[in-house]
Amino acid sequence: DRAEAWPGLPVQRIAPLTSLAGYNRLIVQRLAEDLRAEHALVIQYDGFVLNAEQFSPHFRHYDYIGAPWPHFAEMDVGNGGFSWRSRRLVEAAASLPYDGESLAEDLFICRAQRPLLEARFGLRFAPRAIASHFALEAVPVPWPTFGFHGVFHLPSVYREQIDLLLQHLSPRTMQRW
Repeated sequence: DRAEAWPGLPVQRIAPLTSLAGYNRLIVQRLAEDLRAEHALVIQYDGFVLNAEQFSPHFRHYDYIGAPWPHFAEMDVGNGGFSWRSRRLVEAAASLPYDGESLAEDLFICRAQRPLLEARFGLRFAPRAIASHFALEAVPVPWPTFGFHGVFHLPSVYREQIDLLLQHLSPRTMQRW
């Protein structure tokens, strides 16, 4: 929320996010108003690029990639905390009715609306193999991934700088995890 943290880059100011519903609406509805690039990399505070060299040109063939979810047998790709989205997907999702409260934005897009997004808009969701190369969340993989999502991974990611991690995590996050 501070332009000075991103020197030389354009910053789009938004109202402070005060709830999960507000975040959900920002990602599903507001992002479509501001996105000018062909793709967006959505990254929450507890995820980031781990291995830039693992970026694959194949990612560009998909409208949505997120780490696989282990608790779903079908439509199991979609974690939104570190996700790749095409502008086509962002605009299509924004055209659908969504309150931001009934479902998390990634569940709304990747499970509730996925059949419609594929059929009506021709959007492509990455298969599990591509998603497992793209990001790590709950399902461990024996290869390097492009990125990750999940506060529970931060201690291993920051193992060489654990003091830095502890200084920057909020007490609420520390208590939660």
